[in-house]
Amino acid sequence: MGTLLPSVSSLVEELEELSPDQLGKLAAFLAQLRHSHETPTSSVADNGLSELLDSGLIDGFWQQHGDNPTARWASPGLQQRLGYRPGEIRDHSAWLTDHLDPSDAAAIQVDISRLLNDPAFKSERLLRYGHQDGSAVWMRCRLLRLADKVLVAHTDITTFKRAGERLRALYEAVPDMHVVMEVSGFRILNCNQRFGEMAGSSREEIVGRPFVD
Repeated sequence: MGTLLPSVSSLVEELEELSPDQLGKLAAFLAQLRHSHETPTSSVADNGLSELLDSGLIDGFWQQHGDNPTARWASPGLQQRLGYRPGEIRDHSAWLTDHLDPSDAAAIQVDISRLLNDPAFKSERLLRYGHQDGSAVWMRCRLLRLADKVLVAHTDITTFKRAGERLRALYEAVPDMHVVMEVSGFRILNCNQRFGEMAGSSREEIVGRPFVD
């Protein structure tokens, strides 16, 4: 029987808007996995959980059969997040390979292999995707093991990442000098470009040094 990670339950606990009917369906599915004496043979795509997950539980997902990156299936919700209509994608594995950052793809595949070998392994990382319009999409992902399959659950954090980038750009553009230091020891933790110009050093050279040598 496949091992179900505790992180599935943590997903449920985070829901504030899940209807009682949806929660009941999810609970029934998880109970079936936990108490069945036979290894489930149906995938998330086949057993109806896909619609439930895409309806608001998470921002899409993809699943992989075993340790084979060519045996993947992407949910309609994930396809829509990347600018595609459900049913438009034929080869899901190739589509994911084309849209997932190569370094992130390699890292998540290592995590999948570790989870398949160690059911207690937990993984949570950021994955970068390319949207159909050319923009970047940031997803916070967690791995869930369902029998011989691994589900990669996504939460879209693109809005937060873009807000952070705008804030950093504003921080760099202000004409005043800004520096962030430790209260004890006055070690420099961060500074903007203007401070570096006045100090005659780059940020990389400044950060980590004491404010007064």
